[in-house]
Amino acid sequence: MSQENERAERIMAESEALIAKVQRELDEAEAFYREQGIDLEALERSLGPKEKEEVARLLAEDKAAIERAVDEEKARLSFNSPSQASRPGKFRSMI
Repeated sequence: MSQENERAERIMAESEALIAKVQRELDEAEAFYREQGIDLEALERSLGPKEKEEVARLLAEDKAAIERAVDEEKARLSFNSPSQASRPGKFRSMI
C-alpha cells in the first residue's frame, strides 16, 4: 500500500506542476496579446455563429483526444504494475 500511496502522491504532484505550468503559459499568452493591442474579448464577440460552432467542435475534438490518451495511459499502467497476488511469498529457510 505504501508504494501505491507514494506513486499516487507523485502523480498528483506532477499533475499540479503541469497545471501550474499551463496556467503560466496561458497568462503569458494573454499578456502577449494585450501588449500587441489585441482584445481577446472583442475578438470573441466578433465571431459569428459558424465560427463559434467550429471553435466548439475543435475544442471537443481536442478534449476527446486528451481523454483517449489518458485512458490509454491508465490501461498501460494497469497492465505494467505488478499485483499483490502475483508477488512471490516471503522466503523461509528450511533447516
